[in-house]
Amino acid sequence: MRSLPLVIVLIACLSFSELSLGSDEIDLCRKNITAISSTTDLIAQAPSDTDYVKLCENNITTIEPSAFEKFSDLEKLFLDSNELLKFPSGGGSFIRQHSLTDLSCFRCGVDKIYNRSLVEIPRLERINLTENKIEQIEEEAFQSNQNLKVIDLRSNFLRSVPRGLIEKLTRMYKIDLSFNGNLSAEDNQPFMISNSLVELWCDDCGFQTVYENTFSRLFNLKLLHLRNNKITVVHAWAFFQVTRWQPGNTLMVSLENNKLQNIGTEIKDGLQLCLYNNTEQLECFLRNLPDKDNFICSNSTQPDIECIPSTTTTTTTTITTTTTESPEIPDTTPITNNKADTNEPRQATSNPTIRPTPPPVKPVDKPPEEVYGISDAYISGYLTLIYVAQIGTLVLLIIVWLKLKKSDLEIDRYSECILNPSPNYKAIQ
Repeated sequence: MRSLPLVIVLIACLSFSELSLGSDEIDLCRKNITAISSTTDLIAQAPSDTDYVKLCENNITTIEPSAFEKFSDLEKLFLDSNELLKFPSGGGSFIRQHSLTDLSCFRCGVDKIYNRSLVEIPRLERINLTENKIEQIEEEAFQSNQNLKVIDLRSNFLRSVPRGLIEKLTRMYKIDLSFNGNLSAEDNQPFMISNSLVELWCDDCGFQTVYENTFSRLFNLKLLHLRNNKITVVHAWAFFQVTRWQPGNTLMVSLENNKLQNIGTEIKDGLQLCLYNNTEQLECFLRNLPDKDNFICSNSTQPDIECIPSTTTTTTTTITTTTTESPEIPDTTPITNNKADTNEPRQATSNPTIRPTPPPVKPVDKPPEEVYGISDAYISGYLTLIYVAQIGTLVLLIIVWLKLKKSDLEIDRYSECILNPSPNYKAIQ
């Protein structure tokens, strides 16, 4: 009993320490709040040294710009899953908070980012606007946020983004535009301009062609994601302007799950192409490249595809040095004519329109299917046979057991008739 006061004191100390550690964070999620202002009770009662406010899953429709000014150290504000919350339609400031570095409006109702929506959040470093309804971004929407490093705009309704959207942001690291299904490049114009951007994600967008100038103004780019698009053509010099400014570095381009049939091999230095799950034509083309390991990702091949030489000449979709928009490389790229000339023979050998027609392949020369292993149908039939045999064995064992059981019952009845001195038996005697 003497130790009881000590235990109580210890518990009180621990509780106090937990409260003090959590005093700079307030969680107001799921409080059925509809509007936020500086006089809102839950905001007015919160300690002024709060640096993290969560207001997720409420019904907030409006936020007074000065609502959080009392929190002079506020760094993180999460407004996720307030599906009616938009930026002010008149183009005014969304909130006024000079200390804020992280703003998350995941799954809200934002449909447009105006030039002045974020102008009074100058220290903003990361903004998450995933799964909103954004259709338009004005060109100077982020120009007041010079500390921005990460912009997440996944799963919106963007058809285009301003070319100079992040041009003046010198600390920009990553922008994610994935799952904007109608977003694509505008002919042979730069998609985006930046001297600092390191990662650009455009998975599951609407890209069909990567032109020579599409990414030519992203001079510091090291990772480009273009998976799950509908890309059929990538200009052979599309990444030259990026790799030429990064000697010793590598640009990784993810082109998985597209519709490429061929690639041009003019640009290899500083480039890694990931090409898994495009077309069978591309797979067969890659197998014939002697130096593919130098610039093709290791997981780009599909060994299960069988390549059979074609007996007809077809027009293939390709990464090529000539496109409809830019017919001559020397006129559209800052390279010498000598370099282009040295690559012309390689283009000619990979162009199916001038390749001599190979002799027809006889059916007898095709290797039998068995060399690739036991077929699934054979394995399935074998397992089914084993399964049926096991069931048959089990049925036989049950029948034998029932017969033995029946025999035991007959013996028991016989023994009762002979040995049981019952009155009935004596009467029969």
